[in-house]
Amino acid sequence: METESCFTKIAHDISLYFRIFISNKMHLVGLVIILFFLADTAILQFSPWLVGISNPNTLSTDYNFNVGLVPPSAAYPFGTTYLGINLLTAVLKAIRIDVLYAIPVVILAALLGTFVGMIAAYFGGIFDEILMRLTDVFFSIPYIVLVIALGAAISRNFTVISLSLVIAFFPLYAKYARSSTLIIKNSNMVLSSKSIGSSNARTLIHHVFPNVISSSISQFALTFGLVIGAFATIAFIGLAPNGNVPELGYLTSFGLQYIQIAPWAVLIPSLFIVLLAISLNLIGDGMIDMLDPYTVSVWKRKNY
Repeated sequence: METESCFTKIAHDISLYFRIFISNKMHLVGLVIILFFLADTAILQFSPWLVGISNPNTLSTDYNFNVGLVPPSAAYPFGTTYLGINLLTAVLKAIRIDVLYAIPVVILAALLGTFVGMIAAYFGGIFDEILMRLTDVFFSIPYIVLVIALGAAISRNFTVISLSLVIAFFPLYAKYARSSTLIIKNSNMVLSSKSIGSSNARTLIHHVFPNVISSSISQFALTFGLVIGAFATIAFIGLAPNGNVPELGYLTSFGLQYIQIAPWAVLIPSLFIVLLAISLNLIGDGMIDMLDPYTVSVWKRKNY
């Protein structure tokens, strides 16, 4: 009975959070759009043959020199771009590439930033000064400059680009984690943990980190959109290491030279970049509402 009651409470809480999220219909629109992007990523990752794609990692299999530039039609719903590439197939491939590259960048940036912010705020003093001043230095460097600098120093590949973006975006989480930790470290649960002799490491792992990371969840979707936009920008200006990799920014740069005679070659991949960014921002806003204690308390009062 006790287990059943626990599961009932969890199910009720999930239902409550979901109703808060969809109370704004724009949040639901963002969720539907991002589910399409995630479904595309999953299908092309595990079963690309379902949508008639043989190799989701390259554009060379889509070259069709006999077709040229064709406007959207029944045969080519999105039209074609440079070298007769079918834009529908290329966009489906590019969505997967952007999503798969952005996910580890966001996760690593969140973990690194949260760790730095927690340590700085929890121990304070010299730790706080050194870590946050270093964070400010990285925060002040544009990610394009980091990509160019690390590419010249190490190698111009997608691993280095991803590392550059982790360095560029972790300060956002560091500052957020620091402000949250400054509040949490003086809470009763942390003071109680210290009073019974718990080590700093145990207190940080069991009490501080779960609360800090949960309050940072709403930032994940927002950062995800920024990272995908950064990847698209890097590919668009020619800093991507391989021109044969399907990517939304690279597809946009493909079509730029034909914008006067084939505007769809620029507008369609650009539209998907905008849709992805907008949907992630809508989801981020919804998560902020969903995790806001005041909003949750208001909804709980309405339901009891």
